[in-house]
Amino acid sequence: MWIGWANSHSWSTFCNSPTVIVMVGLPARGKTYISKKLTRYLNWIGVPTKVFNVGQYRRDAVKTYKNFEFFKPDNEDAMRIRKACASAALKDVAAYFSKEHGQVAVFDATNTTRERRAIINSFAKEKGYKVFFVESICDDPEIITENIKQVKFGSPDYIDRDIEEAMQDFIQRIECYKASYTSIDDELDRKLSYIKIFDVGSRYLVNRVQDHIQSRIVYYLMNIHVTPRSIYLSRHGESELNLLGCIGGDSALSPRGLKYAGALASFIRGQKIKDLKVWTSHMRRTIQTAEVLGVQYEQWKALNEIDAGVCEELTYEEIQENFPDEFAMRDQDKYRYRYPKGESYEDLVHRLEPVIMELERQENVLVICHQAVMRCLLAYFLDKSGDELPYLRCPLHTVLKLTPVAYGCKVESFFLNIEAVNTHREKPKNVNVNRKPEEALQTAPDHI
Repeated sequence: MWIGWANSHSWSTFCNSPTVIVMVGLPARGKTYISKKLTRYLNWIGVPTKVFNVGQYRRDAVKTYKNFEFFKPDNEDAMRIRKACASAALKDVAAYFSKEHGQVAVFDATNTTRERRAIINSFAKEKGYKVFFVESICDDPEIITENIKQVKFGSPDYIDRDIEEAMQDFIQRIECYKASYTSIDDELDRKLSYIKIFDVGSRYLVNRVQDHIQSRIVYYLMNIHVTPRSIYLSRHGESELNLLGCIGGDSALSPRGLKYAGALASFIRGQKIKDLKVWTSHMRRTIQTAEVLGVQYEQWKALNEIDAGVCEELTYEEIQENFPDEFAMRDQDKYRYRYPKGESYEDLVHRLEPVIMELERQENVLVICHQAVMRCLLAYFLDKSGDELPYLRCPLHTVLKLTPVAYGCKVESFFLNIEAVNTHREKPKNVNVNRKPEEALQTAPDHI
């Protein structure tokens, strides 16, 4: 249910009652991976979301982890601690919704018994929250072994343990859960809202999607995959308008920009990437950069630079002179500020959502785009907030290689040794509408 905008400075409100996403499944089934990824996506599209990892509560309560026996169903002391941890996490979920105005909480735990799921359900019902279960089912031994390796060796539980010993302990821990694991039942639980993900996405089962937010969650979960790959982000080569310090426009590349296109082609060849897809915007400067690669590329209108409206093709000095109030308002809230007859970064994030979905579905992709667009894409992969997003550094003539890893993203930066103007402007200290022009332009980059 869409309730529109409360005011121009609030997050868009997607639903009137908060949602608890409840993870279900045995250990090493990718629950935390899904939780973190989903949270990153929802925050990026403007839905305040937070993960509550019950394992972390358990680690805080029991300072040192001995072995798998803690997870035996007949270990009464441990059972008491685990129940208390789940209750503490639920209490924090309620506080997150009421005090921090969160809209979605991801309850990341095994939740493998009907009893535990019933407790969460009645807690939510009492508070007026919606519940959506995400069950990850996997019987493929290769995937499970890979999951154990990737994640558990980074786990605080096994910090000083021998790899073999950690592996054995963890396998026995899974066995402890198997004894009491009851999957969500298609008949008995038909009133619940849920998605079951089989073998990391080879098959899905979706039941009773209640609202807009749940359908967004389902759409996202059905598009992500865990195949190893890399995403390359690059801006176009330096353009003629970059040299003049103008924003926007649709100019051609400068001589140095053309040199960069050649350097980018050599760099990409040197990476020896299998089945690389190349995407550009509809703007001349990205198309010219891609042409030199000598491979097929796909043009996306969604990748066009942020529309600066009445400020298109102006320098920062000209914007300050002609629209001093607008210039100051943009500095006050660069993420939500919308250029007259143009766009805001927030608009741009919504426009780029299909691009992100397609990036999640694909394997190796090179995206040749623009400064504001690259910032939005980078913010998604690096989990940056709306306040940080418009100030992320995305210099010209530099390739960023993003490689998704267990719970995040590895970033490598390659400057391709072709000089270019600096187009990065930091937020000035004084953002007052009545500031002097020199204060407004203090952080404006140099140009011809």
